[in-house]
Amino acid sequence: MLSLVAMGLVVCPLSTSAQSMYKWVDEKGVTHYSETPPPEGTKGAAKIEVKTPTPDRAPTDNWREREAQSKERRATQGVQDEQARMKEESQRANNCRRAQRQADTMTHPGGVYRLDEKGERVFMEDKERAAKLEDARQDVARYCR
Repeated sequence: MLSLVAMGLVVCPLSTSAQSMYKWVDEKGVTHYSETPPPEGTKGAAKIEVKTPTPDRAPTDNWREREAQSKERRATQGVQDEQARMKEESQRANNCRRAQRQADTMTHPGGVYRLDEKGERVFMEDKERAAKLEDARQDVARYCR
C-alpha cells in the first residue's frame, strides 16, 4: 500500500509537466482544441505536446523579503520625518529669536528707525512703534513655546 502511494507521488508531477492536446478542423471549417482525441475519420488532426516549464527552484518565502522591505521603508520614512521635524524646529527657533529681537528693539528707549528705499533713516512714530511691538509680541507667543 505504501509503495502505491509513493508511486502515485512520483507519477503525479510527471503528468502535470507534459500534457497532450489535439487540434483538428471539422467539416464546417471550425478549428477545435481538446484534451481528448478527435472523432474517428477526422482529417488533418494533429497531436500537440504541451510542456509546462518546471521552475528551477521552489518558490521562496517572499513574505520575509516583503517584511524586510517594509521595515526599510518605515525606517527611511522615520528618518525623513525626523529630518522634517528638526528643520521645522530650527525654523521655529529662528523665528522666535527674530521676534524677541524685534520686541526688544521696540521697547528700547530712544528713537527707532527703518531705512526707506533711498537708504535714508526714517524714525518711527509712537503709533507705528506700538503696532510693531504688538506684532513682535504675537510672534513671540506663536514661536517661543
